[in-house]
Amino acid sequence: MKRPWEEFTYSDAPRADCGWRLGGHWPRLEGEAEADVAIIGGGYTGLSAALYLAEAGADVAVLEARVPGWGASGRNGGFCCLGGALVDEATLARRFGADAAGHWVEAQKAAVTLVADRLARYRIAAQT
Repeated sequence: MKRPWEEFTYSDAPRADCGWRLGGHWPRLEGEAEADVAIIGGGYTGLSAALYLAEAGADVAVLEARVPGWGASGRNGGFCCLGGALVDEATLARRFGADAAGHWVEAQKAAVTLVADRLARYRIAAQT
């Protein structure tokens, strides 16, 4: 499969000083395991889903081929803000309708609020 970016991008080099590496030991799954839910991928989306389900009482296993954050989550700027799309709200409204554009804005706000709530709940010291 042809990759869209240079091979360097897929190596460990871009993550050399990444905070994910400071997290400690990540045990390998040896043999079999049982859980209510298996999450494939330990990036932001997978870990967020796992946390949500665990908070709801599910027994969750996160399966990651390398270490949490190895893929795209460990290669981005880590921004949590509004306005990261290539198009603005007015363009979305013209293309998909005002209601859809409004839902898009509200979803962005809800995502920022979710992150802020989790930072506070788990006492995570992050730059905000």
